Amino acid sequence: MREQSVNDRRRAGHPEQRGRAEASRPQPKKKKPRRFYDYSLLFCIIFLTAFGLVMIYSASSYSAQLSKAYNGNGAYFMQRQAGIAAVGLVAMLIISKIDYHIFARFSVFAYLMSYILMIAVSLVGREVNGKKRWLGVGPLSFQPTEFVKIALI
Repeated sequence: MREQSVNDRRRAGHPEQRGRAEASRPQPKKKKPRRFYDYSLLFCIIFLTAFGLVMIYSASSYSAQLSKAYNGNGAYFMQRQAGIAAVGLVAMLIISKIDYHIFARFSVFAYLMSYILMIAVSLVGREVNGKKRWLGVGPLSFQPTEFVKIALI
């Protein structure tokens, strides 16, 4: 193997031959990785939500028009569901900005809370359609299995 001459090393950018000015240059800052959305998934969510709203309107417009409780508003149920979907979409966008590693801190608490809620359903749960699946908290009621699904993920 032949020895490289000084000029060859300079041309190749050999570290021994770099000048002080070149070595003291500030290194470019590493760019933060850009977060992006899976746009195909986002499109599917928006499409299915819109399709669901059309189906709700199709199924309930006649009965909502006839009911005096909704003032003849045929789109009452669709508008109500659209508002709920909009809140859900905003919540989804906010939660998607959070680093998911943060949720790992709460995993033990979430598991314990899941067990407590499931035991509470069997003891003090509200019976609906012959099954105890709901917990009532004031005027609201919820199914603890929905919390368990999120906790286990």
